[in-house]
Amino acid sequence: MQPSASSTGPASTTICPAPREKEIIAVDAIADMLKFCMIKNGAYEATGDEITALEGLLLADGKPRTEWVGKPAARILEATSTRRQCG
Repeated sequence: MQPSASSTGPASTTICPAPREKEIIAVDAIADMLKFCMIKNGAYEATGDEITALEGLLLADGKPRTEWVGKPAARILEATSTRRQCG
C-alpha cells in the first residue's frame, strides 16, 4: 500500500526534507503506520537537532531563503553538516 497524499484531522507528523513531500498531515489512527511505511520505503526523518539546523539554513527572519528552493534534499542536509544520508 502506497502512502496517500490526502490529509484529514488535527494530528500531524513531519518527515523532512523529502524531494516531494515537506509535511504529512494524518489522523492519529494511521500516523504511526504511515510514518513506519514511509521510512521503510526510503523516506528520511530528521531529528530535532537536524530540524533546528534546517530552520537556520532555510529561513531568514521567518521567511524562506530562496537560494535553497528546488535544491536536492541531500544537498540541503549536507549544508547543515548532517552526515546521515537521505533515503
